[in-house]
Amino acid sequence: MSIPTNQELTKGEEVNTRPEDIRLTGERLPVEQEDTTVKDDAEDYIFLKPKRAKHRSTASGTIRRAKKRKKMKTWKKFLIGFVCGILAIILIFAGTALYLIFKGQSELFPDDYNITAPKGVQVDDGGRYVHYNGHTYRLNESVTNLLFMGVDKRDLGDVSDYGTQGQADVIVMMAYDTKHKKITMINVPRDLMTDVPIYTADGVYSTTKKQQICLAYAYGDGKDKSCDNVKTVVERLFYNMPVKTYFALDMDGIVAVNDSVGGVDVVSPETIETFVKGQSYHLMGRQSERFVRARTHDNAQANLLRNERQKVYATSFMSGMLKATKKNLSVPVDVFNASAPYSATNLSASRISFLAKEVTLGGNPKTDIKSIAGDTKLNGKYAEFTLKEKEFYELFLSVYYDMVN
Repeated sequence: MSIPTNQELTKGEEVNTRPEDIRLTGERLPVEQEDTTVKDDAEDYIFLKPKRAKHRSTASGTIRRAKKRKKMKTWKKFLIGFVCGILAIILIFAGTALYLIFKGQSELFPDDYNITAPKGVQVDDGGRYVHYNGHTYRLNESVTNLLFMGVDKRDLGDVSDYGTQGQADVIVMMAYDTKHKKITMINVPRDLMTDVPIYTADGVYSTTKKQQICLAYAYGDGKDKSCDNVKTVVERLFYNMPVKTYFALDMDGIVAVNDSVGGVDVVSPETIETFVKGQSYHLMGRQSERFVRARTHDNAQANLLRNERQKVYATSFMSGMLKATKKNLSVPVDVFNASAPYSATNLSASRISFLAKEVTLGGNPKTDIKSIAGDTKLNGKYAEFTLKEKEFYELFLSVYYDMVN
């Protein structure tokens, strides 16, 4: 069969009978300019892979999809850039947090020790090893100390003379064992008799005098220097165990801190003022201050009874705060901010970051409150507390050392 030429067709036949897809061997049909696509060249070869039906389209459709793909690529670039930006911000904050945690750890733990012991007790390597009652003890270097002080003033540092800055009615040595995940709070009686450095009114060291430990706060500026003086006395009492952090709170700060956690639930261990022994209370406002500060002055045991109430309060407060921190990492910062106008401290963002990390990631630390054994007597109108050194040293070993044999 021969193919008619254009000259042999009429005008109508040329339109209606023109073959659409007949190709001679070795020939390529001319392509109209407006229909040019990659498909027109590629389909002339027998090795062309057939395209799936969903991709078959007109030339104009192909061009539209190409534009769409180009647009999608632009969106992909934008999304990748956006995600990378978010990741960069996260890494910056994570890096800052890690830096603060590392810095806080270096600030809270000492590099060296020079721990002493009672007469007759052998210590080695700066106190890292102790030989006592036939046993060897090794220092637990994973313990950091925080010294808490409650000052009997409404405003810290509101007078200028040394010796008139108030008294530390509450002194608590808090030992945080990061290895065993344990917090031990050792309540130091305010009336404990010990050597206290005495300074003149203009801040010059004068002498050392044996008197109530609470008076150490009076010899300072009412803030950091007063805290340092108490810290020095407590370190000597605890056989030169380093105290890296201190926190002093005035009387108005009790209410601020108490209310910042929504109040504290307690059961009163004694009947005093409006509190009845065995009764439960949700302390808010000034009620919290009265609970931890009230005491009588007619017997030598008044301060020890108050210490029991403070122990009940501190246990409940710490337990509630630790549980709240598990749910919300900002709780320690909120408490710290609430206390700021009423406190003197060397706590920093780095130290708080490390402690918050330990509390939240290390499981719920066990909290224990210990009292120092001793005897109290009245000397005139003042009480004097004398500790029992054997019992105190054994308490000291149980908190800061591990028995190795």
